Amino acid sequence: MKEERKDRPDCFGILDEVFPMGEEGIREVRERCIDCPFRIECLREAIQTEEGLKMREEMMERMPVRGVGDWVRRWSEKKMLYRMRKKEEASWKALWSEFKSVLFSPSSFFSELSEINLRDAFTFGLITGSIGSMFSLFWKILLLEEKFPSIAKNIQNYIGSTDLMLFISFLLIPIFVIAGILFYSVLLHICLSIFGASKRGFSGTFFVICYSQAAEVLSFLPMLGGIIGSILQVYIQLVGLKKIHETSYFRVIISFIFPLAFFILSMIGAMHIFQNIISGMMR
Repeated sequence: MKEERKDRPDCFGILDEVFPMGEEGIREVRERCIDCPFRIECLREAIQTEEGLKMREEMMERMPVRGVGDWVRRWSEKKMLYRMRKKEEASWKALWSEFKSVLFSPSSFFSELSEINLRDAFTFGLITGSIGSMFSLFWKILLLEEKFPSIAKNIQNYIGSTDLMLFISFLLIPIFVIAGILFYSVLLHICLSIFGASKRGFSGTFFVICYSQAAEVLSFLPMLGGIIGSILQVYIQLVGLKKIHETSYFRVIISFIFPLAFFILSMIGAMHIFQNIISGMMR
């Protein structure tokens, strides 16, 4: 096996050497490669490289789609290529890398995307959104016990111990996070469509909202963490939607007005209901 490797030519597995771009913009096999005994193994290795995977993606994009069967086949092949590009990078390492990029350079993150991967975006949004919501709930419960011990005691009488209340809440948080992402994405996308700022469809809007959940993690900071996270989350959404849908900030901001008003009214309503519940407990 070692002797076979020594016999390989220097161009072995190098895409631009064995399958270079021709003058007409189409890749061609070199004549010298036709009689090479390593040609099959060489080309197989070349298309497994980063350049080779990019070439296969480009070829796939050029292929015409005739019907649902071709669309499903191309989608499946794109997923396979994406996994091959990611196979050397651990999932948690990739998550951390995306987290830093979204949080500190959202413009670059959304500009450099080669494709919209909804599965990865959903996983990212669920994890970061749930972590942030858990921290937020934790600090609120501690604040309630510290500042309003009588109310906290009444709640415990209804639910049980604080530990049980936290446990039940942590089980329900991922469900609420999923529901919140879906509902907000639909509502915002309707507004974006009305103002002509939805070039890449609902998948683009959903993608941005999922990744904007990264800012929720700042809720691990007591008191100001949630406020800073909310402001940063809006900023990430503004930048992301502009880049993904290739539109203007003006159209995106106008589209934000209705969901923002709906959110504020919902918060006022929730606070009113919560106030009535607390008043009832204090009687």
